[in-house]
Amino acid sequence: MAFALYAGIASAAFAVIYLLVKKFKKEQNSKKPKPGTVILHQFHPTDLVANASPPCLKLETFLRMARIPYEKEYGMKFSKKGKMPWIEFNGQEIADSNFCIQFLKKEFLVDIDSHLTNTEKAIAHSIRTMLEENTYWWVTVLCSDRDDRDDREDFLVI
Repeated sequence: MAFALYAGIASAAFAVIYLLVKKFKKEQNSKKPKPGTVILHQFHPTDLVANASPPCLKLETFLRMARIPYEKEYGMKFSKKGKMPWIEFNGQEIADSNFCIQFLKKEFLVDIDSHLTNTEKAIAHSIRTMLEENTYWWVTVLCSDRDDRDDREDFLVI
């Protein structure tokens, strides 16, 4: 008798959860953005930072600086290429923050570096590349769970 009661409660709870999830997905899919609005797909913000992912921060900062209208879509839905962040614009999906920025510059005819000289643009490109490519590996080594913590402490001093 008790088993039948628990099975009934469990199946009723499952049915309610299933219907709520189905309704939530339908509401999510029914929201159509205004034409010309970029949908930015990124990770959820944390209590301490707007986004813990540097590429997500970079892309959202670009959208703000360029004053491009956008809507945020938080979640774990990755692009078809398996990348995060990614954008949707008028039915097109663009993955990888660098490709997104290139696409948006061409689509909205935006150049946030127009006030820079060619030398300053080259320096900015060098610093950006260094930060994006090399800092990632430094943080990976720093955060790795290895037993040689003394070496890592020496690494921080450098």
